[in-house]
Amino acid sequence: MSSSYPSLEKSNVEDLLQELILNVDALTSSKQYRDYLKVATHFPTYSVHNLLLIFKQFPQATFVAGYATWKSFGRHVKKGEKGIKILAPITQTQTVIDEVTQLATKETTVGFRRVCVFDISQTEGRPLPKIMEPKTLHGECDIFDEAKNRLETALGYRIQPAKLEAGATGKCSYESKTIYIHDTCDSRQAFKTMIHECAHVFLHEKLRLHTPTNDFEKLLASKQSIREMEAESVSYIVCSRMGIDCSEYSFPYIALWKKKESFLVQSLKRITNISLTMIQLLDDLANTEASIQDRVETSQNQQHTQNVIQTQESLLDSLIPPLIPSSTIPTIRS
Repeated sequence: MSSSYPSLEKSNVEDLLQELILNVDALTSSKQYRDYLKVATHFPTYSVHNLLLIFKQFPQATFVAGYATWKSFGRHVKKGEKGIKILAPITQTQTVIDEVTQLATKETTVGFRRVCVFDISQTEGRPLPKIMEPKTLHGECDIFDEAKNRLETALGYRIQPAKLEAGATGKCSYESKTIYIHDTCDSRQAFKTMIHECAHVFLHEKLRLHTPTNDFEKLLASKQSIREMEAESVSYIVCSRMGIDCSEYSFPYIALWKKKESFLVQSLKRITNISLTMIQLLDDLANTEASIQDRVETSQNQQHTQNVIQTQESLLDSLIPPLIPSSTIPTIRS
């Protein structure tokens, strides 16, 4: 099959994987990332019940914490703000003497008390450290439909648009064998998301539907972070091969999941093998996408050149005074 890309070899994929790891490591070793982790690891998490209480009282909430926690981040609650009431657990341990044996045992009881928390919008002070967010891809991908058909046939899954919760671009249901892609995505982002979710199927379907059989599978089943790193790594490699640059999405996405994890040797082998499998399935489409992209860039360059010429002509017109009709020029008599 003809392609404008290098011949498909394992070394090509390994080079892309190495490039990905180096870029993610550079991002996660930065001071900005360390500051982000400091907040992320100390930020409180809430039970489903408390999340419902927060949403009911303050639907627009994004980051929620108690008064003391906000103070530790260098922020304070604005005057007049009303707290969001949630339930905090109280654990009490007491010694109980058995009436018959007279043996002392310790019993722990758990109760709840009402406490107030505040959303970040109710506070002011030092800004929270931020990390670069994944940048959504925009534009059209003309090979999306054909790639979708091939992946559906290969996997036995349906791939369809759907309305997903905020922040999610894709979702995979192993039970119903369906991959959902947010219906607001441009087809370029939809393609990247489709590859990511299909990578989950190739890599993780067995783990989600069957009991893990070895230590690595048990670790993989228990850690979503590793599963997400694997799937997005495959997505980056396959998209790169197809001429789609998703580095501004993939690098920070993996960094957000990576935190203190590392790329495991087993994961690197799995990422390489599944990337090769998916590229072999789609590789002849790469030339089509590259050709389309070249035409788009050529058209944009031509339009830019025309705009420059028009701008220059307009500028010259404004600098050179208009010609005076000969009838208005007075005759000079000698």
